[in-house]
Amino acid sequence: MLTKFKWLTFVFCICAVSSISFYQIPKFFASYRQKQSAQTYASIIIESNSIEDVLDYAQDQQTIVAFDLDNTLVHPGQDLGSDQWFSHLFKEKLDSGISRPQALTEILPLYYKIHDHISLQPVEQASLTVLSTLHQKGIISLALTTRSLPMVQRTCIQLKEAGFSFVQSDSFNRELTIQLEKPALLINGIIFCNDNNKGQTLIKTLQACSCKPNTIICVDDKLSHLLDVQKECVLNKIHFIGIRYGRQDSVVAQFDAVRAENECMALFGQNYTTLAATA
Repeated sequence: MLTKFKWLTFVFCICAVSSISFYQIPKFFASYRQKQSAQTYASIIIESNSIEDVLDYAQDQQTIVAFDLDNTLVHPGQDLGSDQWFSHLFKEKLDSGISRPQALTEILPLYYKIHDHISLQPVEQASLTVLSTLHQKGIISLALTTRSLPMVQRTCIQLKEAGFSFVQSDSFNRELTIQLEKPALLINGIIFCNDNNKGQTLIKTLQACSCKPNTIICVDDKLSHLLDVQKECVLNKIHFIGIRYGRQDSVVAQFDAVRAENECMALFGQNYTTLAATA
């Protein structure tokens, strides 16, 4: 049983933690990290709608920042070709009773064809400034996307058109195949996970590049991906800060399948079914 003194200590600690506001978290995390032993690795996930919050946590050159692409750094500015559009079609396929691999086989050619004809734009213009600031501080930033390998060339073009570049560090400014369940690819600071686990892909890439940071900051609109990266950081004794980026949440919630179909007709003069047959 706990002694009276231990109970009072426990209550005091709970009160102290609960008094920490959102805006105090960066200082609290830094202090916490400094006080822990070398065998303890801090881990935290926060919610944010501002990409500039990354700068509160990226403090030194022993940190790597990994940014998701779709609905985090970029989006198409319409329903057609968006991440939520893909998820909608994918769910429809699964609900019809077909397998996950078959659903991807049927959807991806259509996805590729549409992206050959659409551009991307920044979710926030401030994201370009954030990347520039990280570069000036000597902090490596990488793109970490689930996009598949047939999208590599088109994605690089889309990012360049939107003003994004991850060509910063010699360690990552190259083309490197990462052997996982499916081959992943690093090219010029962009990691294409190719439907592999994001955490495993990121860590494997860092290992292949002989890089072990003290801290990984991961920014992603999907909590599941952050949890995957968090798990691998814990296993590999790396401090982890996850930022669940919710800027596009309301846009995702307002997805309209009919509007997407109309956008397809306006762009191609064909509906999904007809377009998919020619993809």
